[in-house]
Amino acid sequence: MSDSQGNGYRVDALGSLATEKKRKAVGWGKFAGVMAIVTGGLSCIGIITIPMALFQIFAGINMWNASKKMREFMDSNLESQKDEYVNLMMEYTRNMGIYFVLYLIVVVVGILLYGLIAVVALAVFTRAYGGF
Repeated sequence: MSDSQGNGYRVDALGSLATEKKRKAVGWGKFAGVMAIVTGGLSCIGIITIPMALFQIFAGINMWNASKKMREFMDSNLESQKDEYVNLMMEYTRNMGIYFVLYLIVVVVGILLYGLIAVVALAVFTRAYGGF
């Protein structure tokens, strides 16, 4: 027996397949949340990276909570749980977007500073020793 698109799945098998994939997604969502929290915490070591780290930590908390809401929605099938899940995922993506923008700014500023240091060091070396 196949579904309406001829994929060879029975309708009840398709439903259980989707549920299994959702359960795996919940587990990976929790893992991603924990990893974002841990890496955000480690990023707090540097003074310059603290603003980025805070957005990453908040994103991790949102992902963790979104995974819990998805699990609750799967168990209860309440629309309010789904709405909370969607809101938390929106917060997660917003926080990660801000994190990536800040990260890009720090990287570009770091490259410019390294370039400036190299130019100054070359000028000092040339002045002190008359070139190469």
